[in-house]
Amino acid sequence: VFGMHLDPSGLWRVRQARAIAELAQAAQQERPTLLAGDLNEWRPNGGCLKEFARHFTLLDCGRSFHSQRPLGRLDRIMHGPALEAVDFGVHHSPLASRASDHLPVWADLRAPGGAAGSPPPAEKAGFFGTFATARPPPIILPAPLGHGPKPMTIGSICLPHGH
Repeated sequence: VFGMHLDPSGLWRVRQARAIAELAQAAQQERPTLLAGDLNEWRPNGGCLKEFARHFTLLDCGRSFHSQRPLGRLDRIMHGPALEAVDFGVHHSPLASRASDHLPVWADLRAPGGAAGSPPPAEKAGFFGTFATARPPPIILPAPLGHGPKPMTIGSICLPHGH
């Protein structure tokens, strides 16, 4: 599971997306792979979304930013071929509107083609805007001259209790 909060700058965002997509593509060779977070991408099909779409299915959960009056589809969930989205969306509630400037996005996922008697499909996996259950140390990507390094968080998202 990769949780991320990408840079507001389009140039950095694409570079970050490319680096994360490469890591996630390698990870999906060994296990089901899920990516989620605040991509800060306002364009519906451009920029960093192109990078992720090369290797992952992008779920357009809906408008999640700003939580008080959602206009932007900045928060996304993406998955590799070992997972299938059954349902997905944005969670709307008074508490969610106060908790962050982003509304939580969620997805019901399952492993396709499960045989009879196999474990039940993956439970609902929810990613809450830019918040995650754990905040790992950032990965530092090189910056252009005159700019400091840009931290990029890759970590885990909230999963149901017991998983």
